[in-house]
Amino acid sequence: MYHLLRRLLPQKKTEVEELRELESRLLLGEGKLIFSKKEVAKEPADFCRDFMTKPLQSDLARGADSEALSRYFNIKELEPR
Repeated sequence: MYHLLRRLLPQKKTEVEELRELESRLLLGEGKLIFSKKEVAKEPADFCRDFMTKPLQSDLARGADSEALSRYFNIKELEPR
């Protein structure tokens, strides 16, 4: 997509170029504006691991009751079949 935009609009800056330029003005540690696919995928995976998988494993290991375990499921998953 980026290369297509460059060919169609050579005189205009693409959004990516504008973001790159803005990102270059940020001071070290002020954040990012452009992320790789790997970086984007890492955030939801980390969240799931830290707030779902690890606590669930811990609750299972300590023998949590059904009420405590039910908080890991949505209402449709808890309905009897």
